[in-house]
Amino acid sequence: MKKTIFLTVLIVLAVSIFSTNLGLVHALPDGIFGAQVDPQDSTTSPISTATHIDALAGNITLFNIEAVTKSRGWAGFTGNITGLIILSDGTTGTEHFMYNWTQASPRGQVYASTAGAGAPGDVDWGNLECFNFTADGTNPGIVPGGTDATNGTNDPYAPGDLDARNSVTGMNAHQINTLYGFEDRDVDSINETFKADGVNDGADNNNNDHEYSEFYVGNIRFPANQCPGVEVYNSTGPSSNFQEALLYDPTNNQPLFTGLIAEDRNGYDGNTHDFEMLVPNNQHGSNTDLTRYYIYAEIK
Repeated sequence: MKKTIFLTVLIVLAVSIFSTNLGLVHALPDGIFGAQVDPQDSTTSPISTATHIDALAGNITLFNIEAVTKSRGWAGFTGNITGLIILSDGTTGTEHFMYNWTQASPRGQVYASTAGAGAPGDVDWGNLECFNFTADGTNPGIVPGGTDATNGTNDPYAPGDLDARNSVTGMNAHQINTLYGFEDRDVDSINETFKADGVNDGADNNNNDHEYSEFYVGNIRFPANQCPGVEVYNSTGPSSNFQEALLYDPTNNQPLFTGLIAEDRNGYDGNTHDFEMLVPNNQHGSNTDLTRYYIYAEIK
């Protein structure tokens, strides 16, 4: 079932300067926090009515069919973001603020993850990789005790290593398709929807584009088009207004869907939005389960 969910996201970025909170600040990349999500609306396309054709014995009737069906594997998230950067001591109950900065049109990323219960620590932000559809799928997770952070290993990142790597032994295309109820041959499978290496100009089987711009998660740099990506539509079709990348959390063996924040761009419906994202939900066969995504945001 194809659904579009409109979200208003309020992000509060807290910066603590007191020693009692330094463990929290250093444990996570600065600026990544669980987002307060205010769902506004959820819509879907109508079911078309059937037309008729009359059969007459002794005759052969030739006709063509043009059919449009709702996606049974994807949902859409879109909305606007208001960001607030605060300088406070993080006191439980009554927080003391020294200063704050409001960002009406922030830059950064919106993240959607099924891992954990929504606490920032439920995603291993310091070890994220590019999802790799050709990974061997034999050993997801960070290799303990590793120090080599060269691209193509699953060792923890070495201090000062800022370039994202591709997963090698983590989840692959077949495994992520199975996770969300797709068959590898499906035209709307995960690896047909997201493409690596910036496939563009309608070069894929669905006449879509897949470029995205460079971005940072914490201090890890994700170069343009290294990870699988997709350009989500504006009102005229595929557009660089809304870009999304597919990352991988090897510690939790989970994909991380990452939407790049834009500033008041023309959206799929002709209205202005700050982000648009595709996220999978398995409604194939008799499955009617919802997929719960925890929303995080990083603004700059």
